[in-house]
Amino acid sequence: MLPFGNAFFCGKNFEFTVIFGTICNMEMSRMNIFKRLFDHEYKELKKFSALADKIEALDEEYQKLSDYELKAKTDEFKRRLKEGETLDDILPEAYATVREAAYRVIGLKPFYVQLLGAIALHYGNIAEMKTGEGKTLVATMPAYLNALTEEGVHIITVNEYLAERDSSWMGNIHRFLGLTVGTNLRSLSPREKKEQYNCDILYSTNNELGFDYLRDNMVVKRENRVQRGLNYVIIEDKCKGCTLCARNCPNGAISGKLKEPHVIDQSKCLKCGACMEKCRFGAIYKE
Repeated sequence: MLPFGNAFFCGKNFEFTVIFGTICNMEMSRMNIFKRLFDHEYKELKKFSALADKIEALDEEYQKLSDYELKAKTDEFKRRLKEGETLDDILPEAYATVREAAYRVIGLKPFYVQLLGAIALHYGNIAEMKTGEGKTLVATMPAYLNALTEEGVHIITVNEYLAERDSSWMGNIHRFLGLTVGTNLRSLSPREKKEQYNCDILYSTNNELGFDYLRDNMVVKRENRVQRGLNYVIIEDKCKGCTLCARNCPNGAISGKLKEPHVIDQSKCLKCGACMEKCRFGAIYKE
C-alpha cells in the first residue's frame, strides 16, 4: 500500500482518480445549483439573455420592413400600451425597432452585448461599459421604450458638448421613429427650456437639471416652472461623476440649513474631487 498523500489507494490509483473526479464533479454541480438559486445577478443575466435572444430573432423580420412600416411601430406601441400592455411586454419589439432604425439612420447596429446593457438599463441596473463600447448607442433603446409612455425621458451626461452631440447624433434615430428630442443648455431662456423639457427625450447635463429644479422651486407661479413630472432617467456617461451628493448639489440650498453639523464618513463619499474639510451646506467630512 502506497501513501495516501501520493494519490494512491491500495495501489489502485485509477480507481481513486475516478472516485476523486466524481466527487469534484458532484461538488461543482452543487455549487452551480446554489449559484442558480441564490445569485441574483446570475438570474438577472439569464433573464436578460432570453430577452436579447428574442430581439435578435426579430432582426430578419424587421430588415424587411419599409421605412414607413418601421416608423409606424411607434404609434402601434403607444396604442398597445393604452390598451393595457406594459413596457416589459413590448420590450423585444421596441428594441428591435430601434436596432433597425439605428442601422438605417447612422449605420450602427447594436451587438448582442449592447442589447444586454440596454435591457439592464431598462430594469434600473448599472451597465458598466468601457470607452468605445457604445454606451451612447446603448442608451437609445431604453430611452425610446420609456418615451413611449409620453411622460418624458432624461438622458444625463457630464457636459454640454456631449449633450448637444448626442442630441443631434443619436437623436436622429428617435426623430426618424417619430419622437421629439430636446437639448437643455445653460444659455436658453425659461420659455425655451420649457419647450425642451416637453420633448419626448431630453439630453442635459446634471448641473443644469439641478439648477432648473432649484429655480422651479423659487418661482411664484406654477406655470412658470420649466420642468415637468419626472418619469425615467439614464445617466449615460460616468454615472459616478454625474451623481449629485449633498455638498455640491444646488438642491441642497432649498433643504434648509442643518441645525447641527452632519458628520459624513469621507470613505463612503462619492469622492467627486470637490470634497473640502467642511461642506458649505453644513456637512463635515472626516477621514
